[in-house]
Amino acid sequence: MYEVHVQKVHEFIMFLSYSRMKYVDFIPDMKLETLMKCHMNTFAYFNGLPEQILYDNMKTVVISQKRVILISLKQKGK
Repeated sequence: MYEVHVQKVHEFIMFLSYSRMKYVDFIPDMKLETLMKCHMNTFAYFNGLPEQILYDNMKTVVISQKRVILISLKQKGK
C-alpha cells in the first residue's frame, strides 16, 4: 500500500501589468518571511523591480478591508 500525505499549499502569483509576464510559486504558508522570499525570487525571475506593486486581498499585507495597498518601489531622483 501507498501512504498518502496531504498538505495544504498556497499559490503566490505576480504578473507585470504591461507585458503580462507571470511568476508563480507554490508555498506551504503565508508567513511574512515566506512572502518576502517569494518577492525576492520574483524579482530575480523578472530581472529587476517593478515601479509599483498592487496587492489583492492578501492577509499578510492588508491593513483593512477598506484600503488597497499600493507599494511604490520607484527610486528617488528617477
